[in-house]
Amino acid sequence: MTATDLRKNLFKILDQIEKTGESVRVKRKGSEFILRPSYQKGSKLKNLRREGIVNGESDELVDFKVWDVEASWDRADFLDGGN
Repeated sequence: MTATDLRKNLFKILDQIEKTGESVRVKRKGSEFILRPSYQKGSKLKNLRREGIVNGESDELVDFKVWDVEASWDRADFLDGGN
């Protein structure tokens, strides 16, 4: 498709890209451009960004147990708000 064709049908082409998830190639002055959605059509999991959320060493999580608490922690202090 040429840039002129793109200009004439921009919104229709964008709607088509959104609906199908397919890329569109546009040629202008000897160069080729690809318009594509910023997401992948299909699985929502594929669209999620990967975040580095582990604070510390990830291999330490293997042996982590929720019920592990420090010896200095006092349940009574926790339940009454530390008063």
